[in-house]
Amino acid sequence: MKILFPVNTRVLKRAREQAGFTIEDVRDEFKKIELWESGQETPTYSAIKKISKKYKKPSAYFLFPAPVIDKERLEKFRNMRDGKLPPNLIYLVNKAIKYQDNLKSIFIDRDKEYPHFSKIKIDLKEPKTSARNTLEYIDEYFSDLNDNREGRLKNIRSVLEAMGIFVFKDDFSTRIGRGSEKADEDGFCIYDEDFPIIVLNNNTAQQRQLFTLCHELFHILLGSDSLVSATDSYQEELVANIFASEFLVPQQSLRQYIKQNNFNSTHLSDEETIKKIANHYEVSRYVIAIKLSEINVIDNILKNTYLNKFKKDAKNYKKSSRGGNYYFTNRAYLSPRYVDAVSSLYHEGKLTPTDLGKSLSMKPAIAHRFVREFV
Repeated sequence: MKILFPVNTRVLKRAREQAGFTIEDVRDEFKKIELWESGQETPTYSAIKKISKKYKKPSAYFLFPAPVIDKERLEKFRNMRDGKLPPNLIYLVNKAIKYQDNLKSIFIDRDKEYPHFSKIKIDLKEPKTSARNTLEYIDEYFSDLNDNREGRLKNIRSVLEAMGIFVFKDDFSTRIGRGSEKADEDGFCIYDEDFPIIVLNNNTAQQRQLFTLCHELFHILLGSDSLVSATDSYQEELVANIFASEFLVPQQSLRQYIKQNNFNSTHLSDEETIKKIANHYEVSRYVIAIKLSEINVIDNILKNTYLNKFKKDAKNYKKSSRGGNYYFTNRAYLSPRYVDAVSSLYHEGKLTPTDLGKSLSMKPAIAHRFVREFV
């Protein structure tokens, strides 16, 4: 016996569009999609379950009396890519918007005492000076940052969280059968004067994630949303790259490091030396080549030789996909401050298991185990 699902046709069509699919994209998988969207036929419950999975919407969503109004933010992100966003990225942006909405209900008292990101003033025309000012501000309140040996990505993420910027990670790749296709995007940020969010592509190298984090920090300090890709070339993206580069490898610090290690022109023409410097700052060799050129210790010919070589190496980079513990993965993905706040509310009895699951994007039973054993 087939169980029919009384779907709202307008909602069904809108859900497809929100997910970034055209009729042609889904016609092979859902042969009757046009009949269902026009109301000429009613889909079965099993068909709606498959559509829900495809569009990343709960089944109950299709019972709504009218289409859910698009968030302005999602439309803004579409515009950043000429009106086109891959379905998986739309899902991630919506997910981040949900986290941001949750933050607004969790942190009712908004603490803007020092240290807070809103206290840092930057100038779009002076990205290097802005980077130095940001470092000075952070050093004033987190002077022990460089003494922490957990790694710069984790350290800086912790500092930004303490200053009111919530940092998440996620899988940006698109699933194709049993495999996946790498995403072009390195990360994005959603600005809010109280609860800005940065989301990093966890499928990129740690050095690239670190650079993306600082790049997105610049956008947050500017008060803007951002969707960053390695191919972006417009002005604000270029300026954000200069900011991130100076933030992670200040010119003065680099000069001192070269002097302390007695590196001369012969050393700097050797890739092993570039690798050593890159490892010291935990950035890519590509960034170091640019910074060495900035302080005039390598010429443009050598710089361009390095950049071409390192760019090819980056394209061939493949992150290990050996899997791992589901709970530890989510602990790394979710903003630490966000997880701690949600967990505290749950332990205090202020969140039901269902609410906990929704907050963490997990099934209630899995979310319960997560906060009991892995947080």
